[in-house]
Amino acid sequence: MSKSKEVLLECTQLMDPGALRPSLEAFTRRLLSLGHTRLTVSGYEASARHFGQWLQTMKIPAAEIDEDTVRRFARHRCRCPGSRPTDHLSIKYVNRARRFVNFLAECRLAAPLKEKAPRVHDEQVLAFQIWLRRHRGISDRTVRRHGLMVMRLLPALGTDPRRYDAALVRQAILDEGKRSSPAYLKTMTMALRSYLRYLAVQAGDISGMRLEDIDWNEGTLRVRGKGRREIRLPLPQDAGDAVIDYLRHARPPAACDQIFLRTIAPFRPLVSTSVSSIVSLALARAGIDHAPSRGAHLLRHSAATSMLRAGATLDVIGTVLRHRSVDTTAHYAKVDIDMLAQIVQPWPGSASC
Repeated sequence: MSKSKEVLLECTQLMDPGALRPSLEAFTRRLLSLGHTRLTVSGYEASARHFGQWLQTMKIPAAEIDEDTVRRFARHRCRCPGSRPTDHLSIKYVNRARRFVNFLAECRLAAPLKEKAPRVHDEQVLAFQIWLRRHRGISDRTVRRHGLMVMRLLPALGTDPRRYDAALVRQAILDEGKRSSPAYLKTMTMALRSYLRYLAVQAGDISGMRLEDIDWNEGTLRVRGKGRREIRLPLPQDAGDAVIDYLRHARPPAACDQIFLRTIAPFRPLVSTSVSSIVSLALARAGIDHAPSRGAHLLRHSAATSMLRAGATLDVIGTVLRHRSVDTTAHYAKVDIDMLAQIVQPWPGSASC
């Protein structure tokens, strides 16, 4: 018998689920009926027995189990019979116990778990998920998983991406590794890498704009951000007038050269996430419910779509948006169905539509 099987067997024999024993037996029968292997079922059984043993120790009846109970179980300093002493349980191990709780809820022995979804940095993560769907073509399941994993790390990373550095990211991953399985940590690292790439290309086009970036004599604007490249773009008259009006009448007084500042003291420069929040608030005030994006990316999307409808080529649009590939720019043509309908040609060899 393998060492892992011996540990599972020992755990099963020594832990006592108490009053939950009949439910545990029904739980294992359910898992077997679903086609799980005996080894997999043994893992679920061991976690469920451990949870039952801990409930007895803490004197918590099944009817009072909630999400906080599961979190306390995950963090308890385990010295339970039949288990190896540990200061934390893996995510996978706790999720097995969580599945047992869900089974108890089906049997009306416990209330359904209601886990609160993390809401740290929601607008930025939502924009990240939209970017994944449109520019990476990954499944909705993976998009949701990446978003949840990033939100799990954000409390450790902070809300200002400009403060991220290698040491901060490394420490966040190391801290997460103390309470996660290697497989889960590997997936989380992949999600974080994707998120950091997204931040690198999305940028501070607006939030990082400085007074020196505008050449009023030439009527141009220096833009930074996309791929860390700089480019000089024409500054349209109406946009220039709007900036002048803002500087004269709306910008709070502050000893910094960023153009756009917070309107509430302390008057500090905007961060990139602030722009996403402003866009989202403007959409809500306008009653727009079905925008293609609800963050800062909507500004780029709107600019590209407007230029496309005005007759600009994909090459021109790609230059303005600093796309490295025309395939990225072509995405905006895909969503303009009305324009595509005007240029569509009949398929060779078939009747015209």
